[in-house]
Amino acid sequence: MDFSKNGYAMSLSPKLQVVDNQLAYLVTVTAPDSIKVKYFYDYKTGLKIKQENEVEFSGGEPVEWTDYREINDGVKIPYIEKTSILGEPIEFKVQNAAANTGLPDETFR
Repeated sequence: MDFSKNGYAMSLSPKLQVVDNQLAYLVTVTAPDSIKVKYFYDYKTGLKIKQENEVEFSGGEPVEWTDYREINDGVKIPYIEKTSILGEPIEFKVQNAAANTGLPDETFR
């Protein structure tokens, strides 16, 4: 949401990338503080499948998303997220997901 603000720059790589044996678009975003983040989007679906942060203090560990599933008639979310924490691979798996389930506004106050 901040990418359209002053100081951010985006560039689309002229070449498709390969991420986990699938073609992907690469969009690199440079923030006002010169930190770059690479976003990879599946060539066929347009869904984000990988993100690489070029920040030394965070370890710069990539995050990958797979197993997108549809919830609530059209919204797709990844059910698997893979990354590394302190050099150890870790995988998060969603067991159940729902959106806009009719919760009252008071729940969020």
